[in-house]
Amino acid sequence: MYAILATVLMTSCITQEWDPDEEIKDLSDKWSSNYVDNVLRYAMDSKTSLKDTLSIDFTRRERESGDSVNISSVLFQIKDSMAVTVNGYRYADKFRAHLYTVGAGIINYKGKFRVDFYETGKDTPWISSEIEYSPYDGNKYKSFEKIIKTSRY
Repeated sequence: MYAILATVLMTSCITQEWDPDEEIKDLSDKWSSNYVDNVLRYAMDSKTSLKDTLSIDFTRRERESGDSVNISSVLFQIKDSMAVTVNGYRYADKFRAHLYTVGAGIINYKGKFRVDFYETGKDTPWISSEIEYSPYDGNKYKSFEKIIKTSRY
């Protein structure tokens, strides 16, 4: 009887294991959507009426989901060419995240967006994610694809 009760209790207490890589990928995908994808979509919407140069700085300084956010996304567009750069931080209680585009940024839907996660008080990231953007030609409503990878230090 006790063995059956112990087995039932142990089985009911089994929880799903936390997968930090998946959580980091999910956060990075969400943040890339907020700070890169939305700016790329803005560029797609404004291209039909754009005849010359456009440069817009989308800056967010606020509290969001309990985090303190200070991120700048910049869109620079000349006729059919565009570049998006992102740089900034999200601060939470136990970690901070540096969000930025690599090199010259996302140029004509091609480039890399990176998120480095730091524990509070440490200068070396413990994990990072990199989202690689590439142009997508198959559907006129979908102009780019994303591949997400994580790395541990």
